[in-house]
Amino acid sequence: MFKFIFIICLANFGLPSFGNEAIIREVKGLLKALPEGDPGRRELTLRLADLYFFSAADLDKKARLAQDHTASLLDKKAGRFRQRSLNLYRKGIKEYKLNEETRIKAEFQLARLFDQLGRSGEALPFWKKSYRQKRVLNIRREAIFKLAEDAQRASRFIEAERLYKEALTLCENDCGFVHYRLGWIYRSQGKIEHALKEIELSLWDNKGQIQEEVLRDYIAFLSQRTGNGSKEIAIVENLMERTGRKGLLRQLAFGFYSSGNNRAGTRALALLTQRNPTLKNQIRLLEEYYALRHWDEFRELYEQIVPKRVTTLKKDEAKKIEKIMRRLAIQLEAEQKQNTEIQEEFLAICDIYLELFPASQIAMKIIHSWLGVEKRPKVKMKKIAYWLGDKRRTLTTKDEMALREERGRLAQEQKAFGILRTEMEHLAKMYKVEEKIKKSKYLMAYSHYQENNLDKALPLFIELVGVDGSSTPGKWAVQAQHLALDIFNQRKEYQKLMAQADLWLNQKAKWPTLGKELADMERIRAQADFENATLAGETPNALSVFFRYCRLGKFIPKSCQNAKRLSIILKDQSTLIAVLEKVGDKKALINEYEVSGHYTKAASLLVKKTPILKKKWSFQEAIKIALLYELENDFAKRDRWLNRLVERYKRNSIPNKDEELLYVTLKDAGKLSVKSLGIKWSKNSRRRLIRFLEENERGNKKTRQEFLAQKESQGELWTYFHLKKICELAERERKVTFYGKNSKRRFRRRLAYIKKLDTYANKVLEQFGQKERIQVIGILRQAYSHLEQEIQSTPMPEGIDEKVQAEIKKSLLAMAKPFSEKTLSYENLLQQELKGMTTQEIPSDFKVLSAQLERPKIKKTKTISDGEKISHLLGQLNQNPFSQETIESLKELYLKKGQTRLASYYNGRLQKIKGEIK
Repeated sequence: MFKFIFIICLANFGLPSFGNEAIIREVKGLLKALPEGDPGRRELTLRLADLYFFSAADLDKKARLAQDHTASLLDKKAGRFRQRSLNLYRKGIKEYKLNEETRIKAEFQLARLFDQLGRSGEALPFWKKSYRQKRVLNIRREAIFKLAEDAQRASRFIEAERLYKEALTLCENDCGFVHYRLGWIYRSQGKIEHALKEIELSLWDNKGQIQEEVLRDYIAFLSQRTGNGSKEIAIVENLMERTGRKGLLRQLAFGFYSSGNNRAGTRALALLTQRNPTLKNQIRLLEEYYALRHWDEFRELYEQIVPKRVTTLKKDEAKKIEKIMRRLAIQLEAEQKQNTEIQEEFLAICDIYLELFPASQIAMKIIHSWLGVEKRPKVKMKKIAYWLGDKRRTLTTKDEMALREERGRLAQEQKAFGILRTEMEHLAKMYKVEEKIKKSKYLMAYSHYQENNLDKALPLFIELVGVDGSSTPGKWAVQAQHLALDIFNQRKEYQKLMAQADLWLNQKAKWPTLGKELADMERIRAQADFENATLAGETPNALSVFFRYCRLGKFIPKSCQNAKRLSIILKDQSTLIAVLEKVGDKKALINEYEVSGHYTKAASLLVKKTPILKKKWSFQEAIKIALLYELENDFAKRDRWLNRLVERYKRNSIPNKDEELLYVTLKDAGKLSVKSLGIKWSKNSRRRLIRFLEENERGNKKTRQEFLAQKESQGELWTYFHLKKICELAERERKVTFYGKNSKRRFRRRLAYIKKLDTYANKVLEQFGQKERIQVIGILRQAYSHLEQEIQSTPMPEGIDEKVQAEIKKSLLAMAKPFSEKTLSYENLLQQELKGMTTQEIPSDFKVLSAQLERPKIKKTKTISDGEKISHLLGQLNQNPFSQETIESLKELYLKKGQTRLASYYNGRLQKIKGEIK
């Protein structure tokens, strides 16, 4: 900064330019020697005031160079000298008559003293007086400066601007200081361009030398501009070329940052870094790129940074760089949690920091942050190995263990078992806690295990297991036990596995907290037992093992499948059924129940399988269920299903393929009755049913009518009924006589009966056998012959003459002629039927025939009491379902009972077995 030092010419006061305390004492002595009123006292008083003034200035210089305590004493003494000077100037002005110029100078000195003593309020009136006088121009100019500075400090910028501009009119050649002050006035008012124009005028002194302080402020003013900074950079580069000062661009850059124009500051800093790529510049620029979120430039720059060892940096520089890097790391760590796209940048900053400051107090914190963000396990493992091998790092044992644990964990995850083993070997030597030592040894064994080095792994696991029964094993012993068992399992050494498992299982009561783990071992042991049974082959012992686990619900479905397979191979039917019951294989179970004679169980399962309530069962299902119940003599349940079938087919037509089986089944079950007619039978089956009912005397009037209405012969019973009917009609016709009273009406009645007899007989005559036809024709011939005789034998009325009698006889003969012809016709027919007959003993009289008729007897099979025998045979079938002897016995038993349908069932089973044997 320019200072215009206006020195009052001491020659005017008769004094040197500066004095000392000896001179002060001399002048004070002279002053005391002069009497009051002496004119010389005025001059000595003013000279003594000047001496104190300049001595205070000398003391100020000494205080600036002195130590703290001495400087304080000098400052106090300088203050006292100024106060004395102030008092002397006041006295001189007040008590003596001074010429105008001397008074102006004294008042000017008062203003300066008040100002130096910090009493600016008291100094102001004297500055104004110095400004208003126009006699001493250098004092007036200095007063203008002081008043302008006062106005500037009070932010009275208009007043200050006016005063400085007035000062420009008073200065001669060196007006740079005034321009400099005006620049600050404009800068304070925000008029940057005006400020720059003014301050540019004060950059160079009269000798063409740059004013350092002005240059510094000029750079600061330039940085107040907005924009991208390109113009300002050009101006500063020109100044750098003219002055040779290389630091101006850096000042401009940081001026921009101070003014908040980070974009322009970063532009300047980038140019500076390009020209002078020091680590400090690069790191500082890196931070600014981050602040502006210029990620492309950020990435490009950190890729260019070649970290230098911290020993190559000056202490202060290293400290600043470390501070920036730490700040960057903290900021990026926080931001990357929200924006994962900048995680790479964070990792790079951490890498640079850790390379530059490996022994930093926060190095481990940076390392943990880096590890928390980096997602690539292999990169992590490589980096940790580098950190561990870097001798510059002062890792504590705790820090080293943490890094090795992390590397081991990553190696385990990545199946890098060689690395895992290496880290665990180190940690086993570093750990002091027994549990951690066991963990490291376990992981060493585990790494061998994962690399299939089972011979190396197994002894280590066995060593960790160490059962002594005194204390509950820890986590690593438990896991070692499991893997030892697994190795035995892989080797198929099942006996050793079970022995190893038993070492722990025998301690079960002592180790209640290991319930889950011991349960797992029991499961593994059982698995080994199971696999051992598998190796045993097709033996009863293997079947016993498989069936036990099947029954317990273990190793499903394999245990049950194996048990099922072996029970079939070993023909252990009871075990096979038990297995099927366990697995709930209803389809297979139904079959096995059936083949082993457990018919009721088979039927019950079929019933459960059949949606009875929804009535969606099929004919085949129902008939099969009924058959199974019947085979085990459970007739009540059989009849229940047969009743369902009857009810269904009362509403629906029976499929042709099922009709015969239904009929036979109902017949064998004794379920055919008049109610069975409600079923929608086919025509032939209905005839057969009616015939059956009539033959077994289970019919009624309606069945009888329908039975006799058949045009074709329905067998002996049908013939019997018709012959009996013909005899009844013949007898009824014979009983009607037509002699005497109402003869005419009775004769018509007789004719009606004989016509009915004739019609009925001829309707069925062709369906009779020869014998029955002869009998019927004989009855008809007899009926017509007897009627003819009765007509001709009609008695004559009494009292009539012979002529009338002759007429009557002639009329009766004519009346009997048709019956005579009928008699002859049936006689001829009878003779034709009798041709070739060896006997003529066939009765033709209805009375004889009626007496001889007997209802045909139906042969019935004797009911055999065989319940116990069937139960016995079924018991044999339970044990050996494929015994041909047992099945043959059941077949023969049902044949004897006349139950061919059930016999056929067993015959079918025999044929199937024989076919399978072939």
